[in-house]
Amino acid sequence: MKSRWIALVVFVVLLVAATLQMAYCYPRLPEPMASHFDLQGRADGWSPKGTFFGIMAGVLYGMSGLLLLVGLSMRWLPASMVNLPHKDIWLAPPESRRTRDSLANGMLWFANATIVLTMGMNHATFRANVAARPGGDPAFLIWLGLYLAFMLAWCLRLWWRFRRPPL
Repeated sequence: MKSRWIALVVFVVLLVAATLQMAYCYPRLPEPMASHFDLQGRADGWSPKGTFFGIMAGVLYGMSGLLLLVGLSMRWLPASMVNLPHKDIWLAPPESRRTRDSLANGMLWFANATIVLTMGMNHATFRANVAARPGGDPAFLIWLGLYLAFMLAWCLRLWWRFRRPPL
């Protein structure tokens, strides 16, 4: 239970930090701004900054809110909505509470990683617009690679935790 509170505190801190980041960046960006980049990090699409920040805020709050809701509702979801190997064992007493707590904590950390990805992409977009590097900025691929590595580790952790029924 303590780890859930830690994940929730981290969630709130990250969400506040992401909001402050957008508030800091908005007045410093040009109009229109580069909003899409090719694989080398070069701008290949532009948009009004109000549109860009509206979409980014929607993605940030929408995705993090959805993942938070799924994580917090894990305790009450019917077993039919939970996909686990041997779920009849994992979701039966006495394992049910520990299983649901583990899944809820995992979803909260997944939400936190999603907020960090959004912040990283926003920072890379800010840098690309303000610093105007002729060769592009590889930070987009770095942030995406870090997120994919987290997702792989997250999935492997879930698989390892639930691969066999409890003894």
